Amino acid sequence: ALRQSGFQVQRLKGVAGKREMLRALKL
Repeated sequence: ALRQSGFQVQRLKGVAGKREMLRALKL
């Protein structure tokens, strides 16, 4: 359970990171 939750968190962080990078590129 801990591994699954951790993996999901990493996935969400990865998606957020991509969005932040796209915003940085646009700015």
